[in-house]
Amino acid sequence: MATPPASAIELGEWVRGLRLTPFFSQKFEYESNVFQVPDGEQDDVIFTTIPGFILELYRSELTLSLGYRAEFLSFLDLTSPNTVHNIVALQGRYETPRTLLSLRGDVIDTSEPPGTELTGRIDSLTVSVA
Repeated sequence: MATPPASAIELGEWVRGLRLTPFFSQKFEYESNVFQVPDGEQDDVIFTTIPGFILELYRSELTLSLGYRAEFLSFLDLTSPNTVHNIVALQGRYETPRTLLSLRGDVIDTSEPPGTELTGRIDSLTVSVA
């Protein structure tokens, strides 16, 4: 069953062109090797609670948006890896018939297992701008 899209809250009464879209989701998954180790694997069920929002400002040619979500990871049996991930996205767009400027920045604070030869859950902070 598909989740219905979140409803936006129009805040134009206070600031012209301002819109807030809150969202919330819950998921769970089974991980057979939580720490990604070659020996002594530990399995667990991970519950992830994800609240967040998108704040958008529209002004003729200019669009600015800020998105944030928190991911609360709760392990059923293991408690040491319980953590919170934070994800922030900023985006700006200026468009006229002859010009398009776009800028995006992301900040991701996570403990997801890396896709390298490293093992275990490793806290990492990634900042990218495009």
